[in-house]
Amino acid sequence: MSACVSYLADVRFPEASAYFHEEEKEGVARICQLALHKKYPKYASEGYEVLYPRPPVIYLSAAAKPNLAQFICHQVILVLRQ
Repeated sequence: MSACVSYLADVRFPEASAYFHEEEKEGVARICQLALHKKYPKYASEGYEVLYPRPPVIYLSAAAKPNLAQFICHQVILVLRQ
């Protein structure tokens, strides 16, 4: 794992970190949660209020596993609109 972080830092991602989980969906949900906290720093303290001005959008390709969007939204407690 540390080799992966070093590689990311070398390729212009100096604040990079790596996350691994045996279940793919869990790993993707964790990454989405980390991205939410990075984009909305007050999300942890103020909750949904910080999402109203600019709600998050999750884009998935057609190659994504079935129900991945529902799983991510359930894990990070977001409403799924299709």
